[in-house]
Amino acid sequence: MFSPQPQYNSPHNQGVVDGIISGCKSFCLQTSIHGFNHIAAPKRHWIERLLWLVAVATAVWGVVDISLGQWQRYRENPTVVTLEKDFRTWHYTMPAVTACVQNRTNQDKLQNAIKSRWNVTPESHPTKYLYYRRFVDVVTSSDLYHLEGYEEFANDPDLNVDLFELVVELMPEQRVKLSTAEQITTPPKWTPVMTEVGACYTVNSLAITDVALV
Repeated sequence: MFSPQPQYNSPHNQGVVDGIISGCKSFCLQTSIHGFNHIAAPKRHWIERLLWLVAVATAVWGVVDISLGQWQRYRENPTVVTLEKDFRTWHYTMPAVTACVQNRTNQDKLQNAIKSRWNVTPESHPTKYLYYRRFVDVVTSSDLYHLEGYEEFANDPDLNVDLFELVVELMPEQRVKLSTAEQITTPPKWTPVMTEVGACYTVNSLAITDVALV
């Protein structure tokens, strides 16, 4: 007599499958890789999950395929890959450069700057001149992290002047010379700017219009 074979549903196998599904769901919900969270997100239609699964699988396949192709190409002829582009013919835009000098006060212009604003000279009012000179030194050398020097001058209405104009007037001439692989035909124009470390010069920067002092 024919007797059908009994069907076995192993609890161990079912537990392994449930564990894999739970692990994949947890990974998709917690990973920061784009797309994976949409696969396991709650309250999603199964068609949407399927579309995201196809999109993610295609992206992963593309990344792996391109990576393996580049690796195989490098293994076959690494010299050609390394020297494929002749760096001597490269044309590129010179990057932005910011230069900040340590001594930001031009001593040759200091006396005239004080006289034009407060009508004080070392000969006429020595004490006042030293006071204004300390103020000018604080203004030209201050930065975002060292502003305590202004406390001495907090209540003096005579110091209500354009600080940016004062800083630019006393900034020393920028003497940094730039050189690139290509010959520089036009000397770069250094523009005074205000940064978190104080007044500096910059050249070829896209942010000049936002931070320029003149």
